[in-house]
Amino acid sequence: MTDHFLKSLLQNLNANKTDNLIHLRPLSSTITYAKVWVKKIEKSKELLDFHGPYDFYLIKNEQGIYLADIVDMRTDLHWYVDEKYRGKGYLTKALKEVILYHLFQNRNEQRITIDQDAIGDVNFKASEKVALSLGFEKINTKEYLLQNENYQIENYMAGDNTTISEEKVDSLKNQIKCLGQSLSMIQTEIEMTLGMADFVEELGETISTLNSQAFELKEIWWEENNSIKTIKMSKNYDPIEENEECELAKKWLNANGEFNNLENETINLKGEPEKILYNISFKRTGSSETKTARGEDLKAITISMYREEI
Repeated sequence: MTDHFLKSLLQNLNANKTDNLIHLRPLSSTITYAKVWVKKIEKSKELLDFHGPYDFYLIKNEQGIYLADIVDMRTDLHWYVDEKYRGKGYLTKALKEVILYHLFQNRNEQRITIDQDAIGDVNFKASEKVALSLGFEKINTKEYLLQNENYQIENYMAGDNTTISEEKVDSLKNQIKCLGQSLSMIQTEIEMTLGMADFVEELGETISTLNSQAFELKEIWWEENNSIKTIKMSKNYDPIEENEECELAKKWLNANGEFNNLENETINLKGEPEKILYNISFKRTGSSETKTARGEDLKAITISMYREEI
C-alpha cells in the first residue's frame, strides 16, 4: 500500500468520491473505521488479484476534513498524514485515544515497520517519535513492538451504524438475489454435465441461504430504521415501550393532521370466523391530500400509515 494511494484516498473522501468502494463505521466524531476496496471486482477468466477489503482508520479534524489515514495490515501499520497537517499531533492523538484500543480488541501485540532508507530522515524521525510516544519499543533497526497491556477496555468498541437508504437496501437485496440466480445456473450446468450429486446439493443449500438472506436484509433494515424513527418521533412524548408503538403512531398522526377511524364493518365469509375491517384516513395539516387505508388490524393500519408519513 503506497503513500500515493493513501493520499488519493484522503482526496477522494474529502471530495465525497467513494464509488461504493469505501464503507465507513465511525468510532468517534473525528475517527472512523473503514473497509476499503482498491477497485471493483470485474468478471474475468481468473480472479488472481486481491483488491480488498482492507481495514483502514481515517482521521479528520473538527471541520470534517480528512487529513490522515492508517491501513491495518495486521502485522504492520502504514500511516500517512497530509503535508499540511503534519507535526500537529493529529496522528498521535487518534492512535492513543481511540485506534489502538480498537486494534487491541482482537490482538495481543502490534508491530510496525519504520524504514529510514525507504522513507527518508525527516519522515523517519517523525514516525519514530510517534511510535515511541505510544509505547512501541524498538526491537531491531526497522521494527517496533507494542503489547496490549496499556490499551485494554472493558466494553467492546464496535463503532456506530451509518445511514443507508431504502433504495440502497433494495439494490443490495437484488444483488444478493442475482448472486443466487447466477449460482443456480452454475448448479444446473454442473448437475447436468458432471453429476456430482453431493456437490450440487451443497450448492443448492447455499442458493437457498442467499435467497433467504436477501429478504432478511430488508426485514432487518426495516426494523432498525423504524426503531430509529420511533425514537426520534417520541422525543416530545413520555418514554414508550415497544408494544405501545400504535399509541405513538396515533399521537404523532393527530399532532400533524387529522387522523380518524372512519368506520368499521363486520364481514362473515362462509365457513370462516367473523372479521372486522377498519377504514382509516389521515390528512396532513396544510395539505389537501387525504390518505386512506383498509384492513383487518386497526393497529397494523395505524402503524403502516404512521411509518409512511415519517
